Amino acid sequence: MSLFDLKRLLGLPSATDGVGSIAFPSDPEERRRWILVGAVAAIVFYAYFISKTCTSGVTPLSLFGWLCAPAPGVAIIQSAYEREAPSAGVRHDSGLRVLEAKCHDRDAGRYLCEVTFTSTDDPGGRLYFDIVAVDRANNGWTLTSGLCKR
Repeated sequence: MSLFDLKRLLGLPSATDGVGSIAFPSDPEERRRWILVGAVAAIVFYAYFISKTCTSGVTPLSLFGWLCAPAPGVAIIQSAYEREAPSAGVRHDSGLRVLEAKCHDRDAGRYLCEVTFTSTDDPGGRLYFDIVAVDRANNGWTLTSGLCKR
């Protein structure tokens, strides 16, 4: 395949100096399609970059850096509470179930959360409220204050 054939295949004009050019379409609909395709390609590339950056352990310093570190929720607080069972001793309630959590960022990787929880050991099924502090650690989340931590 010659250079001329390659230019013809790509739709480039046959320039005498050997440098081709790409003309933007004059049709408004076609221009919108090109812009849309470019925007989608940019979003896909950026999402791919963020996902690779997050899995490599590097936190991106951008507007979308929060994608790598979402605030903890019910499942994270419940699992952090369960991990504290060996160190809590008799204060640990194996029937404690976190029902709701609303977390507020206090520092990078450290959160204060308002939690609503109940205990399966309570025959009345009362709701309890507490403020807990959870910190991001290398091996997951740790409960630093609240519930069974004193």
